[in-house]
Amino acid sequence: MRRAIDLAGLWTDARRLALADLADDGHAAPSLPADCPFILDDLLAEASEPRPLAARLDPRG
Repeated sequence: MRRAIDLAGLWTDARRLALADLADDGHAAPSLPADCPFILDDLLAEASEPRPLAARLDPRG
């Protein structure tokens, strides 16, 4: 089942939608990486915490 999940495609769609929604609301668009910075295990881990994952989205590291 894991092979059926297109993480890159999901990221592309989610990124596009997030940027469009932020622009529609008048917010500045964040700098989101074009390629998904996560692997499936990062997102499915029971102990997955949102702050460390969100830190990967910051281009400053």
